[in-house]
Amino acid sequence: MTALLVGISCIAMNFFLNKTAYYYMDSLNGYIADVESDEKIYIKIDEDKIDDFFSTFSNQVVNTKINFSKKSALITLIISLSGGILSYIISGKSLKPLDDFSQKIEKIELKNIKEYQIRDEEIKEFEKIKNSFNRMLKRLDESYKAEKEFTRGAAHELKTPLAIINSQIDLYDEMYMNDDEVKDLIHMIKNESDRLKKLVTNLLDISELNSIKRDEKIEISSLIEEVNQDLAYLSDKKNISIENKCDESYILGNDILIYRVFYNIIENAMKYNKKDGYIKIYSKIKKESIKIFIEDSGIGIENNERDKVFIPFYRINKENQKEKGSGLGLSLIYKTIKIHGGEIKILDSKIGAKFSIKFPLI
Repeated sequence: MTALLVGISCIAMNFFLNKTAYYYMDSLNGYIADVESDEKIYIKIDEDKIDDFFSTFSNQVVNTKINFSKKSALITLIISLSGGILSYIISGKSLKPLDDFSQKIEKIELKNIKEYQIRDEEIKEFEKIKNSFNRMLKRLDESYKAEKEFTRGAAHELKTPLAIINSQIDLYDEMYMNDDEVKDLIHMIKNESDRLKKLVTNLLDISELNSIKRDEKIEISSLIEEVNQDLAYLSDKKNISIENKCDESYILGNDILIYRVFYNIIENAMKYNKKDGYIKIYSKIKKESIKIFIEDSGIGIENNERDKVFIPFYRINKENQKEKGSGLGLSLIYKTIKIHGGEIKILDSKIGAKFSIKFPLI
């Protein structure tokens, strides 16, 4: 393309130069023909040869124009070819880093992402592209590792209840069981089946989070009040007092997902709370965001486990913790809040656990 542009420019330049040269050569020929008789001319030509002079001069002008055209065309051709070749070599050399960059992209695989990060000394011309590309590779590598770890954890969690169910069925086939033993067996299989169902549901929820629309106007205080009413059976059972002092505020998102966020956190606050305990919910509004705080008087979360509870399949080990979940509840909460542009933290608390949830306001 560069060579073509150089060639077109040279041809255009040659065309206009020729036109200009022809014009002035023709004007010179006309000037001789139009000379008046009383002007002084220092060229002596016999009268019988004057016609031959004009004829010869005209032919000379024509031949000069032809020779000029040939030479200018030759010069144009040489310059065009030389310029095209030179521009091709220079542009090819200049764009070589981009070609190397493209070849590296072709070789990238999930297993060797970090091997293809662009170093500082390799590409000077594409500094901004290099930095963006390296950041993209880093994100891809972290995402791949997280997905790999998630898949490994999911496989392990699915394998455990299936193994228990199969072992119980094999036991039933190998030995005689009375009615009570059969009932216990069925009860155990049902529990493991429910565990599988809950686990698969959570896995599907996590995989579909990004595809769900988040364009509903949600009022936080009334939504939390709705959650408290739906969980009243659990709070009444343990005589837990719930205090909701959230200010009226609106966020943009998916109503069902945000409902589940607060449902899961408040449900956990009830499950792992003591009898006659309390749950306090209040908010603080700053500029264009709102923070919702949820405090309880339960068993709390140790400092060394606060960063781990949002990791998929991680479960807190406590002697007084009766129920063992799948380890996906808080992970699902974390991902839901994140895709809504918010953040969740576990804060210091003298008694129980204290969550801080931040959302952008509309």
